[in-house]
Amino acid sequence: MQSQSIDVGSASFSDYLRSDAFLNASRFSEIVFSSTAVEKIDEHDIRITGDLTMLGVTRPLTVDVEVRRRTAQSRARLEFTARAKINRLEFGMNSGFPVISRDVDLVVASEAQEQ
Repeated sequence: MQSQSIDVGSASFSDYLRSDAFLNASRFSEIVFSSTAVEKIDEHDIRITGDLTMLGVTRPLTVDVEVRRRTAQSRARLEFTARAKINRLEFGMNSGFPVISRDVDLVVASEAQEQ
């Protein structure tokens, strides 16, 4: 993922998160997650373990993913919602601490549609 692509619904806050105070997107253009294992939990849930690299620091991360199959207009699609929590201080993202929490909830939603 490109760090410049972060969008939290507010242009000024998104710009602030991209700045040197947080993501330092001008110096660290990518945020990379490399999976090392995938575990099926049940029919709709999987757990992915791997390594997250952000701000030049790599830490282990576990991501819980909910997978839902939907049918819309006679086309099947899969919806994915991935959730994880990181301690931003472990990546050197210290700005605003302790006023701004060390814990960051990551939520990534995506979908794939049948052609």
